[in-house]
Amino acid sequence: MLHAPDWHAACRQPGMLMNYFRTAWRNLLRHKSIAVINLAGLSIGFTFCMLIALYLQHELRYEDFQQKGHRIARVIMEYRFGTEGQSSSGDFTSMKVAPHFQQNFPEVESAVRMSKANRVIRRGEHLQEEKNFYYADSTFFRIFTYPLLQGNPQTALVGPDKVVLTTSTARRYFGTENPIGKTILVGTGAKPFEVTGITADCPTNSMIRYDFLASFTSIGIQPHDLTTYWNANVSTYLLLKDVPAIATLQAKLPFYEKGIGGHRRQHQFSPGAPAEHPPPFRTRRL
Repeated sequence: MLHAPDWHAACRQPGMLMNYFRTAWRNLLRHKSIAVINLAGLSIGFTFCMLIALYLQHELRYEDFQQKGHRIARVIMEYRFGTEGQSSSGDFTSMKVAPHFQQNFPEVESAVRMSKANRVIRRGEHLQEEKNFYYADSTFFRIFTYPLLQGNPQTALVGPDKVVLTTSTARRYFGTENPIGKTILVGTGAKPFEVTGITADCPTNSMIRYDFLASFTSIGIQPHDLTTYWNANVSTYLLLKDVPAIATLQAKLPFYEKGIGGHRRQHQFSPGAPAEHPPPFRTRRL
């Protein structure tokens, strides 16, 4: 009758434990090809398990660093051309939505508009096209948790032609210099922007990953931009006063529609905590 090795006894007797290892090593040498296949399969399986675990950890923690995330609402616009047209939706709105909601709905504590663009950046001889150039309202740092390492979060994005850089971006353009108060040239027109703040590099488990964050007023808002819903080219986020405000806002706004030129544009909204991904901010129809 065969008996399994008594591992507990072996652990108490080092000589017996060494004997087991020597036996195992001899078996590996005697059956090299089988040993290689088994070890390779074990290594590959273990590696894939670790990668899956790391991926799940990354995804499940998406946006969980946002301290006010449970009160942030991402605005989703639904639109349809004509009465029989198919409805489409996207996380883009007009510039009018943010101020309109702040003025008309007490559930909204604050709001921020954002726009992403490609921009050519120049400083001295350094010229490069940047793909993560964002514009944002001055309320950005009140809503989102991207702490400034240098600069004042209350004023960093106040006024036109202001820009906040991440640490790696500041290093690329300024080296070891202190960039605060210095300028970079933005766009083909080489418009000077003053550097007013430095943040840490954006987390990879975030939907907002900027290298440059410029003041929204730098876009050059025209009066008609604040009177129409059709010029929908920005993202809008709302900071609600508390979690119950979501239900209150839902009750007030089963949908929001505006008649323009014989067509109807419908706005619906998706508030929720940014812990779920995708989408980064939990989608709920108001």
